[in-house]
Amino acid sequence: MARNSMRLVFSLLVVLFSHNLWGQHLNMFGIPLNGSIDNFTTKLVSKGLKVDREFNKQLPNGVRAFKGSFSGYFASQILIFYDPRTKTVFKGTVNFTDLADQTLLEMYGDLKAKIHAKHENILFFDDKNDDGFPKCEINVYKPKTDTCLGVINMGILVMKVYPFSKSLYISYEDNINVEKFTKQRSDDL
Repeated sequence: MARNSMRLVFSLLVVLFSHNLWGQHLNMFGIPLNGSIDNFTTKLVSKGLKVDREFNKQLPNGVRAFKGSFSGYFASQILIFYDPRTKTVFKGTVNFTDLADQTLLEMYGDLKAKIHAKHENILFFDDKNDDGFPKCEINVYKPKTDTCLGVINMGILVMKVYPFSKSLYISYEDNINVEKFTKQRSDDL
């Protein structure tokens, strides 16, 4: 009897310990970048986003498009990436296009400040792209640890072909699920 109780306690500790170390994921729209694409879609729709059925017809398996707002701004395009085999979500991007330079710069500054205010344990890498516009990489860590949950990349891109437009992008990549997806792709080789 005591032996079974010890096994049960040990098993619970292992589950709790492993969940605390490996169970947290980077959030996008307040939703962990984890689970199936269908569950993630349901959660995004409940937050007011709409599935972009027309654009999804043009996308490959492993990417789903949405329409809606992100942090108070109407997004031109919201894409969620998932593993086509397991259907597990691992990345999301938001794009804002066809806006004036000053508007893009103001949005960039505002979104960067909001990310900084939201996450207590982050590491910023600021830079400029070849066209002189800002870009940054933000590593988001589990609070009070050195465990990186994921990376947020953000910047302003200049299209080098006609109509030479600019866009602001923000990308969220969950470390756990990106690593699983990358490993599976490597195993295929």
